[in-house]
Amino acid sequence: MNSSISDEPATAAVIAKWEKIKNESLSSSGFNANAVVTKLDKPLDCRETVIRHSQAPVGIMVTEAMHAVSRTKTECALLNSGSIRVDDVLSGTLTELDIVRMLPFGGGITEVEMKGSLLRKTLETGLTNKGNGGYLQVNLARRDESSGKWFIGANALDDNKLYRVALPDFLLSGNESNMGFLKASLDANGKSDNPDIPKIIKPDPKDKSDLRNDVRLALINHLRGE
Repeated sequence: MNSSISDEPATAAVIAKWEKIKNESLSSSGFNANAVVTKLDKPLDCRETVIRHSQAPVGIMVTEAMHAVSRTKTECALLNSGSIRVDDVLSGTLTELDIVRMLPFGGGITEVEMKGSLLRKTLETGLTNKGNGGYLQVNLARRDESSGKWFIGANALDDNKLYRVALPDFLLSGNESNMGFLKASLDANGKSDNPDIPKIIKPDPKDKSDLRNDVRLALINHLRGE
């Protein structure tokens, strides 16, 4: 099928109706569906069979964006692979609609101070979650396969140190697979209720200029190099 075949009028009207609804919905959330974000040098594999089993370029892309917008010089960033839902290989021109398709849930980025022992447990659990949405894509953290040791940046992970970590709000809900131990929130006095996460820093939801309020906006900004 190509442009030489005329549209069936009734079907075209229904498509136009839903295209209008889609564009208005995206616009109300701050997105321009057709706006170009970047042109990919090579295909970006976002299939679940890839991102839920291994560290993937799309995971690097999103976690780098999370790190870039952080305000506390985070030492690593974590992303549950289940956040990425497009289940497709993207290529060529990437639009804002593609970013929304990739990360349909959006969600904010929270910065925390996390005890090294909890960070280790989180990273290890991310590995055991291989195959499901709780498998973690990580930035600035790596595991030495020969020794089994975790490194944050150039240094071995220290169980007693506090690390600055960027992660999706969803992970702090404790609802990710096998990660109930990450549940943390601020009490009425602004104190964290999780002793292994003594500091929680969230963006002001009223500040529309703070890209931490939506990981998709952070990614768009990062890919445009703004």
